[in-house]
Amino acid sequence: LFLCVHNTFRSQMAEAYFDKFAKEKGIKWQTISAGFLEAEKINEKAIILMKEEGIDISDKKPKLMTEKMIKSADKIVVVCQECEEQGLCLVLPKDKDIEYWRLPNPAEMEIEEAREIRNKIKENVLALIEELK
Repeated sequence: LFLCVHNTFRSQMAEAYFDKFAKEKGIKWQTISAGFLEAEKINEKAIILMKEEGIDISDKKPKLMTEKMIKSADKIVVVCQECEEQGLCLVLPKDKDIEYWRLPNPAEMEIEEAREIRNKIKENVLALIEELK
């Protein structure tokens, strides 16, 4: 389970990368991404940045985190730094395997800076897959 504030950028990218690379490596984990807060649509910049990688997330919709998602997750990755700062992570159970990536919000950045965040997400996802193998 990849979590972010609104599930419109970082967590969507992480889910898309994980699905792509895990499949290539024969790993059969089911992934989902969600947000602590509701949102209407995926950030356009995220769509552009992932298209550069040959991944189309334009048909994705932000999902709101549910208790069922949390309970069924074997691994939770909180990709954003604001979640902790805003106290959103306090709802997460202490007995879960939770990883914090603490990435800044690319939605407020110029495309070049946002691309660096995308690349860091890709790097983190590849490391996570190696850890899970």
